Amino acid sequence: MVISNLNNGGQAERAQVAPNDSYAHPALTMTTYQFNDLDEGRLYEIGNEHGIQYLSPATVPTPPFPVTGFMTNLRSMVPLVVQRGDEPTNNGVNVWFLYHTGSPDTYITEKVMNALGITDADESADGFYTIKLQGTTLRCRKSNNTFEEVNIFGTKAMMEMKLSSVMNNKANDTIEFNR
Repeated sequence: MVISNLNNGGQAERAQVAPNDSYAHPALTMTTYQFNDLDEGRLYEIGNEHGIQYLSPATVPTPPFPVTGFMTNLRSMVPLVVQRGDEPTNNGVNVWFLYHTGSPDTYITEKVMNALGITDADESADGFYTIKLQGTTLRCRKSNNTFEEVNIFGTKAMMEMKLSSVMNNKANDTIEFNR
């Protein structure tokens, strides 16, 4: 089966998808996506606009949810507290993520990794890093190629954290993540 989407420039992109495509082995990979309107400079701007500074020190709130995200340029952006996976204390940073339902995996930028003291030596044999999002231990990948300055909040993390999301277009285009 062949599917096509429009990219940010309005051009059609096509991808081959296997008929038995599964959650564990998606045919579409994040290397096919480009986010020309998002970079780390824009993440700092979004933080300033919403009072949650990108990469500022943070602790996980109690309870950790709900979390309110915001729409920007028709993209769902959500602020989450990120920690090293082996962090026994509550030391973390605020990170703005693009909530991307087309991505099974979660990705963090090299700048986020550096803020947390995560290095390439922390990478597992299968290409993942261990982090905590809102206090929940998860596996993520390093942002790369066409989206190296964008943090992606993927669907596996949503499922593992047992979250749902509700968009409210009447309340300043917010999106709430809750358990």
